[in-house]
Amino acid sequence: MKTIKREISKGRQDVSYVEILTLADYKIKVSICSDAYDFQSYARIYVWKDLAWSLIDTIRYSEMSTKPGLVYSPKTIDPSYFLHDRDSLIEIAEKILETGSHAIKGK
Repeated sequence: MKTIKREISKGRQDVSYVEILTLADYKIKVSICSDAYDFQSYARIYVWKDLAWSLIDTIRYSEMSTKPGLVYSPKTIDPSYFLHDRDSLIEIAEKILETGSHAIKGK
């Protein structure tokens, strides 16, 4: 697994973490958002297919490890704040892509 791009950006009421990686023959994107309102936070993983990002899975805000309201943190936002959800999403994607490779690759 190799990271192609990793970005953390602060919005007016949220902090977003986006990482694009190679996973075997796939390109995947992890997208995690810590919003000031917990119910607007999300963690999602996508696979690049047919020139578009296709959703693989999500983690509901109530089950996320990433804390809501990171935008109000006085500290610099570190990638480690998103690490548990990132790793969980990648683990799910590995299992889905392995068992669903015919559907994903279009075979």
